Amino acid sequence: SHDGSSSIKIPMDSSTGQLIIRSRVYKLKPNKKYTFSFWTKTQGPALDANRLIFEMVNTFTPPKSAPYPRDITTNNGETVNSTWKRVSVSGIAINYPTADYQFNIMINGGYQGGPNDYLFIDDVQLEEGDITDYHANSDIEVQIKSSMPSNIFYEDQTVYADVVAYNASSSTKGEL
Repeated sequence: SHDGSSSIKIPMDSSTGQLIIRSRVYKLKPNKKYTFSFWTKTQGPALDANRLIFEMVNTFTPPKSAPYPRDITTNNGETVNSTWKRVSVSGIAINYPTADYQFNIMINGGYQGGPNDYLFIDDVQLEEGDITDYHANSDIEVQIKSSMPSNIFYEDQTVYADVVAYNASSSTKGEL
């Protein structure tokens, strides 16, 4: 992990096709600059610039007759090797007709890795304005993970979940 104790680990063997990691939709302030960034590295051969691409995409798709294109801001691709590297893409969240955006990380196929090769992603950050130093959203972060797809349960089912907590402060007490 770049910062903390865990990161996303993506298998990158030669059978890996195109992979797209999509964020949830964020309702951003219209006509403001935003920067999406993360730290990444490989275990195994480097990824060349046309293999790792990321973008900010307005979720509105204009009709074919519209005189304007879909709003997509894409980086120029990044070369990533076994050293942690911060990568980013910035753009203006135009009101198009809404400022609803998704952030995508795309890994294009054709990677010539083996069964023990991985891409790691850590410290993902979305911020208004230019890129700044990474910081956790809060000193204490809690996640509830369920084994049920989409976290959908029926009334007669017992709910089981794991609670994962991260404490970056020196305090042993906190409010959630």
